[in-house]
Amino acid sequence: MSIYQVEARPSRIELQLMRIFVTYLLLSASIRLADIDFVFQEDSRICMVSNCQNAISVK
Repeated sequence: MSIYQVEARPSRIELQLMRIFVTYLLLSASIRLADIDFVFQEDSRICMVSNCQNAISVK
């Protein structure tokens, strides 16, 4: 029984590592493709914040 337990733990760990590795690859690829979109969103958010600050200063 102890041999099966010792052999079963690395297989589960390997499956988890493979899942983490696959999700890491997918996330890294999606982040690389979406870098430009994130930059534009950050610029628009900064513009929105600056507009809000200007509106508050005008008030």
